[in-house]
Amino acid sequence: MPLMVTPKTQLNLTNAKEYFKKHLAHGDYYTEKETIAGEWIGDGAERLGLSGAVSEAEFLRLCEGLHPETGERLTARKNTTRVVNGVEQSNRRVFFDFVFRPPKSISLAALCFDERLVALHKEAVRDALAELEKYAAARVRKKGEQGHRTTGNFVAALFCHDTSRALDPLLHTHAVIFNATFDGVEDRWKALENHDMYRAQKLVSAVYDAKMTAGLNRLGYRLRYDGEHYELETVQRELIEKFSKRRAQIEAMADEQMSRQDAGVNLYTLRDRIAHDHRARKISDANADTLRADWLREMNAAERASLRPSALPQPPLLDQNAALERAVKVAHDLTFERKSVVKRSELEAAILRETFGSGIKIESVRSALARENFAESADGGELASREGLRHELSVLTAAKLGRNRLPPLNEKFDVAKTSLDAEQCEAVRLIANSRDFITLFRGAAGTGKSYTLNFVAKAVRETAAPLVVLAPQTSQVRDLCKDGLDAHTLASVQSIPDGAVVILDEAGQVGARQMHDLVQKVQAAAGRLILSGDTRQHGAVEASDALVTIERYAGLKAAEIRTIRRQDPARAASEKEAARIASYRDAVSAASEGDLAKSLKRLRQIGAVEVVHEHKRVAAVAAAVVADLKEKNSVLAVSQTRADAAAVNEAISAACLENGLIKKARLMDTLVPKDMLAAEKRLARSYRVGDEIQFISKYGANRAGDLRKIVHITEGALLLEPRPGEAKAARLSLKYAEKWNIVNRRKTLLGVGSQVQLKLNGKAVGGESLVNGEICTVTRLFRNGGVAIRDGDGKFKKLAPHQMVLLPGYCVTSYSSQGKSVESVVLSDAGSELATHKKGWYVSISRGRRKIKIFTPSAKDLLKRIHNPGEDKLAVEMLPKLPPAPREGAALVQHLHSPLSPQNHSQKVTQNL
Repeated sequence: MPLMVTPKTQLNLTNAKEYFKKHLAHGDYYTEKETIAGEWIGDGAERLGLSGAVSEAEFLRLCEGLHPETGERLTARKNTTRVVNGVEQSNRRVFFDFVFRPPKSISLAALCFDERLVALHKEAVRDALAELEKYAAARVRKKGEQGHRTTGNFVAALFCHDTSRALDPLLHTHAVIFNATFDGVEDRWKALENHDMYRAQKLVSAVYDAKMTAGLNRLGYRLRYDGEHYELETVQRELIEKFSKRRAQIEAMADEQMSRQDAGVNLYTLRDRIAHDHRARKISDANADTLRADWLREMNAAERASLRPSALPQPPLLDQNAALERAVKVAHDLTFERKSVVKRSELEAAILRETFGSGIKIESVRSALARENFAESADGGELASREGLRHELSVLTAAKLGRNRLPPLNEKFDVAKTSLDAEQCEAVRLIANSRDFITLFRGAAGTGKSYTLNFVAKAVRETAAPLVVLAPQTSQVRDLCKDGLDAHTLASVQSIPDGAVVILDEAGQVGARQMHDLVQKVQAAAGRLILSGDTRQHGAVEASDALVTIERYAGLKAAEIRTIRRQDPARAASEKEAARIASYRDAVSAASEGDLAKSLKRLRQIGAVEVVHEHKRVAAVAAAVVADLKEKNSVLAVSQTRADAAAVNEAISAACLENGLIKKARLMDTLVPKDMLAAEKRLARSYRVGDEIQFISKYGANRAGDLRKIVHITEGALLLEPRPGEAKAARLSLKYAEKWNIVNRRKTLLGVGSQVQLKLNGKAVGGESLVNGEICTVTRLFRNGGVAIRDGDGKFKKLAPHQMVLLPGYCVTSYSSQGKSVESVVLSDAGSELATHKKGWYVSISRGRRKIKIFTPSAKDLLKRIHNPGEDKLAVEMLPKLPPAPREGAALVQHLHSPLSPQNHSQKVTQNL
C-alpha cells in the first residue's frame, strides 16, 4: 500500500519539535526565513485561516494544542507531558504522520526523467487526503454516551520529499494530521478520534493508486499489476534493488547484529528498531536536482530507457459501465470469501483496485454499490453479502423450525452402563433424548468431547438409523478414527443415507455456505444433525460462523461438558507439580468462561508469565522449547502471526542444532503453498510466467502432488511447460483453480531430529497417509532431496522431493494449534493488535497437559489485547436494515422473531432462497 502511518504518532512537545526538524523539514526544505516548504490542507486548516506555506511557529503552536495565530487554547487537554516513576511521558497525542509514496520504479522515473509524475503524485495525495478527511471524528462523552461523531475535517500539513536517508530517489509526502477537529454539534475544537481513519487506510490507498495508475496510463506508461502492487512494466527488479540502499543498509545492520548478539532475536523487530534508531543525517544541500546526475551514472543505457514512457497513451475504456460491473463482481468475491460482513470502505477499496488505470473514480464506485442492494448496518458503515445472509438464514430457519419436531433419538439408551462420569452422562442423555432436527453438543477445550462422542455414536447404533460422522479437516477425521469413529471429511460427502443421523465434529470451523449445503442434504434424506463444537475457539476460515448463528438465535438448548480433563493433576510427579497443574487448569477454565483477567492472573501466580524485552523474546522462547526437548517432553510453541512463528522456528532450529538435538543438518529445497483466496486463484493476474503450481487433486493427466511450471498466461487459462515427450503445453482452465496451489521454493535447514509441520494431504512414497498440519520428526535425509519422517503415532514415512511441502514445526500459529495436545506449551506474544484476541488466547493456553510458559514484553498490554473478541459479525445482525426483498428475507425474518408454525422437520423451508 502507498499509505503508511509512522509509529511515532504520540509525542511530547520537545519530541514533536525534534521530529519536525529531522523528518519533515530537514535539508533543502528550509528557506532563508526558516519557513518550511510544506503546505496546509484540510477543512480544519481552512477554518483556522491556515493556507499556503507552513511556518515553524504555526506548526509548534498546533503541537501544543494552541490556535496557530492567536495562541489561545484550542483543545481541552493542556498538559503535553506527565511524569511516571520519574520519567517524562507523553500525555497527549500531538499528531499523526501519514506517509504516501508511489512504487519505487515510479519514484525513479519521476525524479530522474519526468517531472509530470511528481505533479501527478501530489494530485493523488490530495485526492486521497480528501477521502481520508471524511472519516475524521471526535469523541462524544456527554450524557452517558460513549462513542464518536464524524466531523469530516482535520488540520494537516503536507511535506513532499524526494530522497531517502541513503540519498536514493524516493518520492514521498508526509501528511501530518494534528490532533484537533472541529465538532459542529458542540461548536468547539476537540481531540481527533482516529479509529475510522485507520480503518479506511485501504480505501485511501486505493484512491491514491487509482489516480496514479490512470495518470500513468494517460502519460504513456505501462504497468504490471498483481491486484495489490504495481510497478512500471519495463523496469526490472535489479534496478529497483540498486536504488533501495536504505533497505539494504537495514538488512546489513540486522545481519551484523544477529551474528554479533543474538541468534534468537526477532529479525522483523530488529529491522524495525534499526530503521528508527540508526537514521543517517541527510546532507543539507542534497536533493533530487543535485543528485540526479549521480543516479543516472549508476544506470546503464537499458535501465535508463526502461524509465521512459514506452507507448502511446492508453485510450480510455469504451464501456466503463461494463468495467465497473465486472469490478464489483470480482471485488465482491474477494472481499466476502472469508467474511459475511465487511466495512463499506473495504469493499469500495477492493472495487476501486479492480479498475486501476481506467480513470473510474470513487464516486462511480459508490453509485455502483448503491445499486447492489446490500443489507447494511444501522450507520451504513458495514455491508452483508446477500449470499452470506441467505446461507445464515437458511441454517437458522432449519434449526428453529426443527425444534421438538422429531421423536427422541434413543430415549432407551442406558448411560449408567457407560464409563462416562456424571457430567458426560448427562450430556449423552440430553442428546439421546433430543427431539430437535439440529442438536448441539458443546465441549470446552480438553474436556474429553471426542471420548463422549463415542457413546453418542453408540446410542445411534442401537437404533435402525444409519450413522455418518464428519469433520471439516483431514487431521480431525484422523483423530476421530483413532477414537473408534468411522469419520470422513465434510467436503468428501456427496449424499446422506435416508434417515441418517449425522454427527459433525468441530462444527465451529464450518462456514455458513458449507453448513447450508450439509443441512439441505440432511433435510433431503429426512435425517437429523448433531453439531459438536466450541464457539469459544477459532471459527471458520470461510465466511460466517454458522454454529455461532445457531447458538445465538435458534433457541436450542445445548448438551455441554465443562470439566477440563487435559490438565490433570494426577499426571504430576509431585505434590508441588500437582498444585501447579491444578492452577493451570483453573486458568484455562477461566478463559473458557470469558474471565480473561482471572485467567492471566492465575498464570502469573504460578510463574508461567515472563516479561522480557521485545528484543530478547524470541531467544527466550527458543531456550524454553529446547529445555523441554532436552527433557524429552512433547512441546509446542504457539505464536499469533505467521511472521513471528517463522522467526521463532528459525531461532529454535538454530538452538537445537547448537545443542545437538538436530544432526547431519543441511539446507534442503522445500515447497511452501502461497496463501491465496479461492477467488484470487481464478484471476489470471495472480500468476506469473515461471510460477510453479502443485496439483492437490487430479486434473486431466496431472495427479495430486505433480509440480508444473507456467510458461504462458491468458485471460482464462494457464499453459504449462510440456513434460519430456509431450508435444505441446498443457492448458489449465482457471475455472478449476481449486485443484492446484502456487508453491514457492525455499531453502530450509533440516537434519535428523528436525521437527516439521506437513502442509499437504495425500500419500507418502509407500502409500501411507500424509495429513495437512501434522507435526512429524525427520529421521533421515536422502540424496535425491527427500526425507524420512516419523509421525505422532510413531509411523515411518518417506517424502519424495515434490512432497517436501512443509515448514519447521516447533512453532505454529494459534489457529494451527487448535486440536493439538502436548505436555508443554510455550506462547510467544509478539504484541500484534490484530492477531491477539479472546479466542486465540483460549486456544493457545489450553494446548498443554502439564506446563505452560508465556513470554511477553508487557503483561498489562497483553491483558488489554486478549479482550479483543476475535470474531466477525454475522450477516443476520444486519437484518434491521434488510432491503425489501420478500422472496429472500421477509418470511424467514418473521420465522426468526415469531412463534413456530407447525411444519414437518424435513420440509425444505428455504427452497425459495
